[in-house]
Amino acid sequence: MRQERNENTGNLLAKGTVEGIHSCLCGILSDAVEAGYITHNPVWRAYKKKGISKEWPVADEETVQRLIAALETQSLKYEVYYKLILATGMRRGEACGLRWSDIDWRQRALHIRRNVVKLSRQPIMVKEPKTRAGVRVVYLSKDMCKLLRAWKKECQWEKEQRSDDELAQDDYLFQQPNGDPTPRKNSTSSAAMPGASIRKLLSPSGIRPSGLRSPYQTSLWSMTQKLGR
Repeated sequence: MRQERNENTGNLLAKGTVEGIHSCLCGILSDAVEAGYITHNPVWRAYKKKGISKEWPVADEETVQRLIAALETQSLKYEVYYKLILATGMRRGEACGLRWSDIDWRQRALHIRRNVVKLSRQPIMVKEPKTRAGVRVVYLSKDMCKLLRAWKKECQWEKEQRSDDELAQDDYLFQQPNGDPTPRKNSTSSAAMPGASIRKLLSPSGIRPSGLRSPYQTSLWSMTQKLGR
C-alpha cells in the first residue's frame, strides 16, 4: 500500500492516508470476525508503521482560551461542533454521527453510538465507534444544553426554508441538505470554517484537531465555564 500513488498528484500516498485505510479495513474485518463471517482478521499483521510514532502535542489552557474566543465569532454550527468535542472529549467523527435522538434533555446526557468515516472518493460511512467502550454516555453542562437548543432551532429554521418538513429525531446534528451527516474533513477545512480556520489557529503550536479531545483538554475546558455565547 505504501507503494501506491495518488491519482491526482502522482506522489506516493501520504503516511496518514495509508494508516487511515488500514484502520478502516481493520475495523470492518474485525466486525466480520465478531459476526462469525470469518475466523480471523487478515489485516492485523498486514501493516506496520514505519519508524517511531510521532507524539503530537495537545492544546494548553492558553490555546483553549484563544480557540473559545475564535469559535464565538464563527457560525453557530462550528461553535457547537468544536465545543462539544472540547466539553466531552469525543472524536470528531463521533460528533458528526450524533442524532437529535441521542440527546436526553432531562438528564442532560448525550449518547455516543456511531462514528462517521469519509475516505477520498468513497461514500460516507456511518459505523459503530472504534471500540466497544466507544458506545458511551457523556453529560453536558446547562450552558452546553442551551447552546444545543439554539442550534436545534436554527436547524429547524433551515429545514423549513428548504421544505415543509419538521426537524426529525433521526436527523443528524450536523446534517447536509441531502440528509447525510457532515463528514469531519468538511468540518476542519478552511472552506468550511469561515474566517480563521481551526487548523490555521492551531498550526503555530503544532496541534492537530485531534489534540482537542485529550482527557487533560476536557478537564481544562470544564474549568473555563465559558460554554455559552
